Amino acid sequence: MNTWFDYEGIIGASYKEVQNIAVNNPEDFFLNLGAYLNNICDAFDDTADIPWDNLKETKLLELRYNLVQLAKASTAAIAFLDQKEV
Repeated sequence: MNTWFDYEGIIGASYKEVQNIAVNNPEDFFLNLGAYLNNICDAFDDTADIPWDNLKETKLLELRYNLVQLAKASTAAIAFLDQKEV
């Protein structure tokens, strides 16, 4: 299985690279998209008991980066689905 959404080594792929992954291997793309979303939720759960004012800047930057990557992947997924006939 493609591990481009590995949380420990989070992707830095461009939108075009992510779109190519979606087109070339859609099953792994969507499986990994779900796994990545779970990792995002887990990252937020880890901060649930910490007031936002007390969160370390690095943790906020990590959460922001993860959300940006999720948005990039989601946009690629939508573009991929738009190319398919329903």
